[in-house]
Amino acid sequence: MPNPLPTAIMITGALHMRNASLPGALLPGANLRGMDLTDAYMPNADLKGACLADTILCRADLEDAYMRDADLRGADLTGADLNGVNLAGALYNSNTIWPDGFDPAAAGATPVDWP
Repeated sequence: MPNPLPTAIMITGALHMRNASLPGALLPGANLRGMDLTDAYMPNADLKGACLADTILCRADLEDAYMRDADLRGADLTGADLNGVNLAGALYNSNTIWPDGFDPAAAGATPVDWP
């Protein structure tokens, strides 16, 4: 039986999981800091309290993901689908890159001044 999870490769200390298919993934509290999840398919994922600091989530499908209390400081969410995402209490800073037109404060995320 094939492994349903994508192959993860360590390259220069960073974990790359581009195009990962993780719909409904249960990752509460996971440390995904600095991972490359470009084009990941993660609708309905449970990322409550996950560390996504410095994570690349460009064009990721995070529709209806539960990201309450997640750490998004320095994350790159350029072009990500954040429709219906729960960001209540999620942390972000001036280095966090949001999709064009997205208002993180209106979605419940909390800005922080510390790195």
